[in-house]
Amino acid sequence: MNRKWACTLLGGSLLLMGHGGGLSVETIRLPDTSSAFTNTAVHALAQSPLGRGSADSAAPDSGQQPDAAIALRDVNGITLSDDREAVVAKLGVPEDIIQDPLNKDLEIYRYAQMEVSFSGDHVYDVSVSADSGSLTLDGVKLQIAPASIRDKLGDPDYVAEDGLVYQRGYYLLKVYLNVEQGRIDVIRYYSLANT
Repeated sequence: MNRKWACTLLGGSLLLMGHGGGLSVETIRLPDTSSAFTNTAVHALAQSPLGRGSADSAAPDSGQQPDAAIALRDVNGITLSDDREAVVAKLGVPEDIIQDPLNKDLEIYRYAQMEVSFSGDHVYDVSVSADSGSLTLDGVKLQIAPASIRDKLGDPDYVAEDGLVYQRGYYLLKVYLNVEQGRIDVIRYYSLANT
């Protein structure tokens, strides 16, 4: 398919879908969480002690100083440059290995309270369940609780529809929130290339 034909097809598809030729954040929804978050809930989250800031924008600086030692180089000892062999050496044999149901290019190694996704041979992201109670960031142990996260990381860099995002250069840590239950669901570690 040549470039001109592909652009025409894409533009026509967007017009047929009612987007008027442009996409907005309002049209993109995450599968299992979009109904759980309302504008009111997100606004309340943004103003809470964990969120501070405004929804879908950069969060303002409250003057709280994050732990400078945490550059998000690793989560629970796993780095984004690790390969499968390194992950198995660090964590042991996974309890289960599955293909990601939404992205067939990813394979997920499941461990107790933690999942490591691979694209090809290298780590794509790391997800830690809030049920684990804690995690380590660059060797610093944190409780998976709003106060502990704010104490070590400071204000979030972004408040998104479904959580808070901390960025350190190329690395991102997203704290997915269940606003209705007032708790953290999962923490995901990934890179800018995987957004």
